[in-house]
Amino acid sequence: MVLKYKKVAFEISKKIANGEYTDKLPSEAQLVEKYQESRNTIRNAMDALFEQGLIKRVQGSGYFVNVPLHSDGYFMNIAGKNGLGRLGKKKSITSKVLALEVQPAGPELATYLDCEPEDQVYYVSRLRYSDQDLASLEHAYYLKSQVPYLTK
Repeated sequence: MVLKYKKVAFEISKKIANGEYTDKLPSEAQLVEKYQESRNTIRNAMDALFEQGLIKRVQGSGYFVNVPLHSDGYFMNIAGKNGLGRLGKKKSITSKVLALEVQPAGPELATYLDCEPEDQVYYVSRLRYSDQDLASLEHAYYLKSQVPYLTK
């Protein structure tokens, strides 16, 4: 049996993927009416979508679709925003840094990071292991003004 909030979250995620929702999502009250579920169920669904990085919350304004940082079909968020520790049993999470570089953001990345193209960013490429098993390959960018120092 699928939990109600998971079913609602899945339906909303399909609407995001299909382009039906591209910016602001309907209010909680509208979603309660649309799905005929309790406010608590809707909030749990929104929490699940937030956890996966599909939406963002703006206090007093509602929920918004996140702009994806990827443009192809090869992106998979296996960990959620709380990290690899949520994958199951407590496991040893380790990393191997493949690249750590400082570079200008450039025009495309600047639009995603809400910065100027000439602002400096860290580019990090790393392998993540859960115990000794390879779990993911990550490519990340961090604004140097937000993360003043980063080392391997």
